Amino acid sequence: MPEKSRFTLLKPPETIPASECLKTRRGSEQAEGLLEGARFVEGNQTLLILARQEDFPFSLHEILVTDDAERISGWLRNKSPSACLFELSRDGNRYEVTISRSKGAGNKWFWHMTRLEEDLAGNPVVGIEQRYQRLFENVKDAIFASTVEGRFLDINPAGVEMLGYASKDEVLKLNILTDLYYYPEDRLKYQKIIAEKGYVKDYEVVFKKKDRTPLFVSMSNVAVYDEDKKILGYEGIFRDLTRQKQIEEELLSKNAQLESYVYTVSHDLKSPIIAIQGFCRLLMKKQGERLDEKGRELLERITEISRRAERMIVDLLAYARTEKDARGEFEFIDTYAVVQSIIEELKIKWGQPVIFVVSKNLPEILFHKESFRQILANLIDNAIKYSRDQASPVVKIDCKVEDGAVVFSVEDNGVGIDPSLHKKIFEVFERGEVSEKVEGTGIGLSIIKRIVETHHGDIWVESQKGKGATFYVRLPVRTLEKTREGDR
Repeated sequence: MPEKSRFTLLKPPETIPASECLKTRRGSEQAEGLLEGARFVEGNQTLLILARQEDFPFSLHEILVTDDAERISGWLRNKSPSACLFELSRDGNRYEVTISRSKGAGNKWFWHMTRLEEDLAGNPVVGIEQRYQRLFENVKDAIFASTVEGRFLDINPAGVEMLGYASKDEVLKLNILTDLYYYPEDRLKYQKIIAEKGYVKDYEVVFKKKDRTPLFVSMSNVAVYDEDKKILGYEGIFRDLTRQKQIEEELLSKNAQLESYVYTVSHDLKSPIIAIQGFCRLLMKKQGERLDEKGRELLERITEISRRAERMIVDLLAYARTEKDARGEFEFIDTYAVVQSIIEELKIKWGQPVIFVVSKNLPEILFHKESFRQILANLIDNAIKYSRDQASPVVKIDCKVEDGAVVFSVEDNGVGIDPSLHKKIFEVFERGEVSEKVEGTGIGLSIIKRIVETHHGDIWVESQKGKGATFYVRLPVRTLEKTREGDR
């Protein structure tokens, strides 16, 4: 009596698409045929040889044990899967089998059977089940399964090592709530989220290692349900973020030191600059009549240069404090109202006619209000500054809402910017090709760029020299679109 084979199911036939059926692995004895119900109705010679049959048709039961053959024929009869994938052993050999719907052949299924052999390195080719096991054992992130009650069912070696234990058995004895979570309330929050969504992604918590030191991790897990949709437990991964958190703390400390240093230097530099301004005023008042025209001109230039140096120091301090000032509570902001408020203030500052075109569709956004105001005020101010010498200066403010982000634009018809300088103008103290008549310190755009990047956004410019400029700011924020009767 020929030996029959018992298969090992690799993926449930209800879930695997036909495109996942593997037919590219190195193998021999490519046995192929068509199944109708539980019978092979046609196929190649290799299939006949493997099944020890002389001709078609013959039953699936000639290859598999009864319960396995009935199970597969039941799937095919109910037409529930689009494909299924499994392995079987026969005569000391291992085979990979895929069964998929046969196009244009009526109610028939295509059977493809490949004997697994050695790979190019001479090692035995392992099946999917073995490959998953190898991944589980060797991946550097922790992979686990746990119960709702708070016990590990399984965990890979990386997880055991990450938690500081000597063996898996030690970890399986842990009470997750009390022995693993540094702050037990974090597990309750985690369970609430996963109960509502069925998963958590990049959920950051603090675990306790065996020596009780903190372990910062990021978890991405899914809930496991029974047939009644009751949660049985959780499966997923967690990744060690401890080194990343240490680096973040170091950066925060260095930024604080930098801010303190800049503040001290700024204060120390402002004193002599203010003294120079004071001496210049005193000299002009007491000795101005004795100076000739050239002398008075030089004295005025000294005064103006000292004022510019003072503004640079103030802007440098603002640059150092940018990230700190950009943090805070988010709120829904009516960007249209904020832009109109900025325009009214700048009209008073510049005291000259400028045509403003503001889109009626500026949305409400969930953002840090002072940061948004600083970004738009700087860009609109620059637009006026570099277009005011035009016969009819025009500044346009618009936006478009994208998936998960909003892009604001500020366009002018001013002097424009050479494309070679588009990136350079965002660096500290870089102003591009501008005349001395245009006031500024070269820090404003650097501050705006830092604010935008603090909020994980982006800023760029499109411009040609002599043809105006358009600055774009992309902010990944929630929006509420607003509609209004017309532009202003």
